[in-house]
This record gives sequence, structure tokens and C-alpha cells, in this order.
Amino acid sequence: MTWKDFQGWWAQVLGEVASDEPAALEAQSALSSTEEVLRFFDQQQGLRSAVLRFDPCLARGIDYYTGLVVEVVAPELGLGSLGGGGLYSGLTAMFGYPEWKGMGISFGAERLLEGMERLGLWDQNDLRGLDLMCYASDSTMEREAQSWVLAWRAQGLAADWFPLSGKYKKATEHALRSEAAWLVVFGEREWSQKEVTLQSPFHQERHRLAVSDVANFLSQ
Repeated sequence: MTWKDFQGWWAQVLGEVASDEPAALEAQSALSSTEEVLRFFDQQQGLRSAVLRFDPCLARGIDYYTGLVVEVVAPELGLGSLGGGGLYSGLTAMFGYPEWKGMGISFGAERLLEGMERLGLWDQNDLRGLDLMCYASDSTMEREAQSWVLAWRAQGLAADWFPLSGKYKKATEHALRSEAAWLVVFGEREWSQKEVTLQSPFHQERHRLAVSDVANFLSQ
């Protein structure tokens, strides 16, 4: 049913009830608001490639939406609704603002991610694990280690920090879950010479080198 068809049908419905009935007044207000949205959408040059379709049978969250409801779909993906929301009034009363009205919308992260995968929008570099997971064996080395995490990030490396010093086993397990290529261990003995140990969580491979050489080592 097109918007014009719906207007004609609803005009017949409204003609059967008194014009001053509260339900009739609310319906007329909703029609005016919907028409305003459609007109605004049609006037936006930047939205010419988008499609806004009026569907009088769409129902969402009818327990609290009080007006226009919307649903976001990508028909070519065949995934159903990617997002939805609507207009509500009085929902903020529980926070002390009974007169406020608002428009809320939410998106389904899983369906968006699946849609991106189907369209080949993932960059393989975005799917890789961490380059470095940093761990300090003693709390006195945490600040230095955190500073190096920031420095490595500035150089384009995917580096993160394991916050529990002295928890080597847990740090190793976390590095495995994060698919980190290397666990960088700031040990007391090594750090006295400004060195760290690079350990592969997946292979029996270790390297001890100057902390300033870590980025160069990974670029080889």
C-alpha cells in the first residue's frame, strides 16, 4: 500500500468517527507527522540513492512506542531487519522528565557484521590478532611497559596491555585468546639492561632483545 492509498483509506476510517474524538485527533497528528518525515526525506539531495518505504502494517515495540516506527533492511542481503526504532513520549518519565519526547533506534551488530562479510567489506588486516601483548612480571615496571605500549601503537602496531603484573600464566592465556603474535615480557633481570623477552604464545620461540628494537624485529 502506497502512502497515498493509505491516506485515502484512513480518511474513510476517520470519516466514520467524530472529528473531536481523542483517537481521531491522535491519528490525524500521526498522519501529519509521517507526511512531514516523507516530505523531508524526499527533499534531501544526499539521500537520492536511499529508499524510504511506507508500511502501515509495520509494528515494533508497541508497548512503549507512541508514534512513527522504523525498520532498517538491506533486501539484497536477505538478513531481515538490521535495525529499528521509533518515536516515544513519556518514556523518560522514570528519569524525571515526563514531557520529553524522543526518537530511538538500535542496530543489530551480528547481522551488520554478517552483512559486511557477505559483501566482502572486511579488510584482512582488521581481522588479525594483536601484534604484541605486554606483561610486566613486577608492578615496578608497569609504567615503563605501558609507555612502550603507547609508543608501539603510535608506530602502527596492534599492542595491548595485560593489567595483572606477576600473573604470567594468566598473561599467556590472555595472549592466546587475543591471538597475539608475541607476548612481550618485561622481566626484572632483562629490564635492568633495558631489554625484554619476546615469546610466541603459539610456538616454542623466544627472543631477548633491546626494547627499542622490538618494532624493527617485527618488521623483518
